[in-house]
Amino acid sequence: MSSLLAMGIVSPTPTPESLDRDAKPVFSWSVPSRYGASWEAWKEDSASYDPAYIHPRGWSIVLDACASKSVRRIHRYTFEITGIGHSYKLTHGGPACRVSMHELMPRQGFYRVGLTLHTDRGVSVKHIDNISIRDHLIVSIGDSLASGEGNPDRPGEYIPFRDSVENTGGLINGKIKFAIERRPAQWKDRRCHRSARSGPALAAQAIEEADPHTSVTFLSFACSGAEITHLWADQYEGTVPVGSALLSPQVEAVRSAVRAGTPAARPIDALLVTAGINDLHFSDIVLACAQNNNRPLNHVDCVYDSGIRTAVNEVSHRYDLLASAIDTRLPGVRETYINRYPVEVLKGGGCGDLGRPLVGIDRKEADAMTTFGSTLNMLIHRAAGRHRNLHWNDIQNLTKPFSNHAYCASDPWFRGYENSWMTQGDERATVHPNAKGHAAFASLLRQAIVINQRATPYVRATLVLDAVKARKQAPTLQCTPVLRHPVCITEEPPDRSQVDLTIFRYPEDYGDSAGRLTIPQDGQWTPVPADKGTFTYEVFLPPASPRHTLRISFSLNRDFALHHDRQDNYGAGAHEVVQPNGDLAIRYHITVQYPRCQPPDLCQGSRS
Repeated sequence: MSSLLAMGIVSPTPTPESLDRDAKPVFSWSVPSRYGASWEAWKEDSASYDPAYIHPRGWSIVLDACASKSVRRIHRYTFEITGIGHSYKLTHGGPACRVSMHELMPRQGFYRVGLTLHTDRGVSVKHIDNISIRDHLIVSIGDSLASGEGNPDRPGEYIPFRDSVENTGGLINGKIKFAIERRPAQWKDRRCHRSARSGPALAAQAIEEADPHTSVTFLSFACSGAEITHLWADQYEGTVPVGSALLSPQVEAVRSAVRAGTPAARPIDALLVTAGINDLHFSDIVLACAQNNNRPLNHVDCVYDSGIRTAVNEVSHRYDLLASAIDTRLPGVRETYINRYPVEVLKGGGCGDLGRPLVGIDRKEADAMTTFGSTLNMLIHRAAGRHRNLHWNDIQNLTKPFSNHAYCASDPWFRGYENSWMTQGDERATVHPNAKGHAAFASLLRQAIVINQRATPYVRATLVLDAVKARKQAPTLQCTPVLRHPVCITEEPPDRSQVDLTIFRYPEDYGDSAGRLTIPQDGQWTPVPADKGTFTYEVFLPPASPRHTLRISFSLNRDFALHHDRQDNYGAGAHEVVQPNGDLAIRYHITVQYPRCQPPDLCQGSRS
């Protein structure tokens, strides 16, 4: 007991004190950062994290009462902490106005904190507030884009040396073969070229820094060169092999780290996934096209002969297997975020060593790479759509923000071949994002990630298309000159019209075709069958992860688009809308329910 008294954890038996009404206790609170400790907890020799970091014995908190006011001297601050919904009580008293309680909170959750000031006159009225301790677990798995390839924690200094210049078929080719090290590049994990300057790491750091009341536990198992199967099925030696030991499949490594499937398991708030580009062997294609002869008509075969067509056809199934593995082996994942790739990396062709005359990557080769990259992105988008029920989210396409910063742009966001050798001593960083590129990637991740995503929608809306009307068309006179004399015939309009109905449910959605309606073109209202015209939306308030609907959107014939959101109560009620050119009109009605609000007026009255 005496040692606890000395620490200030337990107060001595209090004596009656007078009430000092001039003393005004106030306090703020925060939690210490945990993000930085993640890198210290990584054990490179065993390719694992210190379990004490992931599963601490308790959680820490900082209480700051230094803004409290009193006419008289404050000589003691007493904090009383009580668990809400669980049995816990702690009293801390002492002369310091700011105290840090290291791993003394037994669990995450809610606590009630009371502060009493002790002055030369007596004690203050106790100030009480509720706090919530919350640590977000963010995990990154995937390939070089996720690991930070091209953006080491500290770039090295290397002197590259080329082959003796050869003349092969009239083409000059002096390829860099090796580099002399002056200062090595530094990585958090050299085997996987994993860096704290990667997009996922920077996003996790930004999430923690955005709120002093929450911390982030960040785990990264991403490894440069990894293919989709290395995430869930196959062992991998790493991009820089170390001995004969192989790395476990990344999902298995995560499962072990978070103790998934056990009573001590930690749920994963956000699982970040980047995978697929290595299944197409993109880096090998880039280097092959940078050295082939561009004069033959079939020189683009440096792209096509790589087996890329077969690989593209297999990728969709691999994403499905990955989704199944995550679902069964990591049951505590709350949200999975899978990103697409910037595909216009070499827009217009290469430059420098990747753009040598008659040898380097020309526009045709770059366009072929972009085509397959776009196909991969489409497959990622569709995979996220197929697995929305498993909480998969498709992050905004990276191609658009990177488009004006291609490899040969004046402000490139990609590491050059020559610069890769000078900063890493190898060619692995070639066409990978540089510091600016990873910062842009982190920004897109940060915008997409929603921690503590609600499970219950804000509203559940039912859209019913009641009837559609197509304007009756007048006959037209068609004239064709025959021997300098017009020959005219009257063409009757078709008696029926085709109407394409498309439902848009999700952000950046291509649109789900809901069917085609065939209606008379007679200017009369035609009822829409219930099986073709009834749709249910579960709508969430922003911010919401990308898999969620934020508004009600649909279109007739593509150009006749209708939208409803919170500002108009999601279109609740009956509507009749006519297409601007008058050719098409629609009647529909929307009913809205508020699952989270009882009574519904609580939600309906808050649409500001």
